[in-house]
Formats: sequence, C-alpha cells, structure tokens
Amino acid sequence: MILNDFVVENFSLISSNFNVKGFYFCVKGKIGLSGNAKKKKLFFKKGLLKVSSKNFKIDNQRFYIKTNCGSLGINTILTY
Repeated sequence: MILNDFVVENFSLISSNFNVKGFYFCVKGKIGLSGNAKKKKLFFKKGLLKVSSKNFKIDNQRFYIKTNCGSLGINTILTY
C-alpha cells in the first residue's frame, strides 16, 4: 500500500512536528474489482496505540464509502 509506505517512512517527521504518538488505519469490506470482490480487512498501525490509557488523547474517525460492489468501512485512530 502506498499510504502504508508513506506513513512508515515519514512517521518520525509527522510525530515530532504534530506531537503524534500513534496512528491506526483500517479498511473493511468488499475490496477488489467487481469480478472478484471479497470481504477483507486491511490495516496498519505505527507508534503507541494504547486506547485504554489515560495518558493519551485519542481522535477516532469512522466513515463509510459506497462502491459498486458494496460499502467500505474506514476507521482511523490518532493518539497524541
């Protein structure tokens, strides 16, 4: 994934400039072209992602994208 490579390579720059401790990105749903759309889950994470910790602030965003094959659920979590 291009986004995964970008975040992994630039995480130290992003975390120092924006005080980000961790990043999580997840896509769930029918991923693929119309002929071979299978239900899949793709995710990657980088840094500290202790969701239950009181020492971190958490920004969680969820949204859905409609496609020809169905819908995709996207979840992002940012800890700082």
